[in-house]
Amino acid sequence: MKERTLVTGAGGFIGKNIVFNKQFTALFNLVACYREPPTIYPSDAEIFVGDLCNPQNLAGLFDGVDSIIHLAGVSITANLSPKERLQRIELSMHMTEVFLQELRRSKVRRVLWLSSTTGYPSRSCPLKEEMFFQDRPHHRYAEVGGMFRSLERTLVRRLRDESDINLIVLRPSAVFGEFADLNANAPHALTSFVTEMLDLQRRTLVKADPVEARDWLYVGDLVDAITLIMLSPIQNTALNIGSGRATSMFDLHRLIVEIFGLQDEVSVEATNLENMDALVRSIDTSLSTSLLGNYSKTSLRHGLERMIGWCIHRSDPRMQ
Repeated sequence: MKERTLVTGAGGFIGKNIVFNKQFTALFNLVACYREPPTIYPSDAEIFVGDLCNPQNLAGLFDGVDSIIHLAGVSITANLSPKERLQRIELSMHMTEVFLQELRRSKVRRVLWLSSTTGYPSRSCPLKEEMFFQDRPHHRYAEVGGMFRSLERTLVRRLRDESDINLIVLRPSAVFGEFADLNANAPHALTSFVTEMLDLQRRTLVKADPVEARDWLYVGDLVDAITLIMLSPIQNTALNIGSGRATSMFDLHRLIVEIFGLQDEVSVEATNLENMDALVRSIDTSLSTSLLGNYSKTSLRHGLERMIGWCIHRSDPRMQ
């Protein structure tokens, strides 16, 4: 019998990539959880619509559910005011508390929770899982990284230590791909720049740091890693999920311009960041690859080609 799996945040970037993944939906009986009624939804899934911050909406939601992939969260972007960021952090903490209260009354056996690498401290070496709580998050991510640390501590204590629910924490690196949020407030430089290159009012000269670097992970590879975890006997652990390769912002921007075919119109200039130390975010994925195998099979170029192709032809109704 297929395992009954609830996916929260099904209307978000990663959620859409899971619920519309044919391999995933063939393996599991899917319950897709949305905050607002979706215009298009997977035909082979049960649909739930409700606010996870409201305890009344969650009553009975977990009945008969074996596993939960918990993706629902509150977006916190750099353009928000300090007051707005604090309000969203408080809302995220409240959502987690409501979620945990209902979960403790259920018979759910396993929870996959999507955390973030923003909680890691600043290190010159690739970041291993055990480094997550060793020091404060990098100052750029003090608020959001601190939130993810607090949430993870709460989940570990309430689920792993005080119950028999198998908690698997996923810390994905910078994820990109189809169904990405293309609005002007997108949290990643990659998505923002792809959006700009679609605009006829794009810049003709782009300055990008040759040292600042991130580990970019194609969303399809993240979905593959989640599927492999769901099929595995992995118990109570935290896993970095990434490509294992850091790419500079200069190389990233230059590659995007090349894929768009705009080399004659847009110049990318290597320029160091002003008034800010360059941050190289390198993620150690040796633990996840030892348990799951080589799940990151999509090169940065190939993933960008897929994403940009989707952006150009986004008449696909599923992105609505």
